[in-house]
Amino acid sequence: MGLGVLGRHEAAVTAYWEAVPEFEKRHLWSNDIGALNSLGLVLTRLGRFDQARSAYAKALRRFSRDEHSSWMPLIRHGLAELLFASGRYIDAAHSFRDVKNAISELPFGYWHLKWGLQEIKTWARAGEVDRARVLLEELSEEAKRQGALEAKMLRRLKSSLSGKNPNLERLGALREESVRRLVDRAALVPRRNKRRS
Repeated sequence: MGLGVLGRHEAAVTAYWEAVPEFEKRHLWSNDIGALNSLGLVLTRLGRFDQARSAYAKALRRFSRDEHSSWMPLIRHGLAELLFASGRYIDAAHSFRDVKNAISELPFGYWHLKWGLQEIKTWARAGEVDRARVLLEELSEEAKRQGALEAKMLRRLKSSLSGKNPNLERLGALREESVRRLVDRAALVPRRNKRRS
C-alpha cells in the first residue's frame, strides 16, 4: 500500500503478488481478499484491465458473506473503478450506485456520499447530465441533513454541472476535495452519520 501511495505501482503489484500466497498458506482470508482488492486497484491504474479483473475474480472466490461482508462494497468499488477506467461509464455508474447502497448499511462514516459523488461524476461522463443533476440535488439534501458538506461546497458542485456545457474536469476536482472533507468530518463524528432503518 505504501508503494502505491508513492506512485510506485509496478513495485506495489510485485509486493501484492508476493503477499497473496503467504496469506493463503496461513488461511488469512480477510488479508488475502484485501490484498487482491488493492492489487486490482493498482492494476486498474496501470491500465492492465484483464489482470485487474482476474484479481477481483480471485477475491470473490475467497469471499464469505458471513465472514467478509464488509469487504463486498470495497470489491464492488474496485470493479466500478475498473469499468470507469475502461470507458464503460454507464455500467460503472450502476456499479457505483450499488457500492453506495451497500456501504450505507455499514458503519463507514460518510462513504456512501463519497460513492454517490462518484456515481454523479460517472453519469455526467456518460453524457447523462440531467440524471447527474437530479442525483446531485438528492445527495445535497442528504449531505445538508447530516452536516456532511458545507453549503458553499454543494453550490460549487452544482455550478460545475450547470449550463449547456458542464465542466467535468472541475466536477472531478471538486469531488476529490469533497471526499477529503467527508473523510475528515467522519473521523470527527463517526457515529453521527449512521443511517437509521
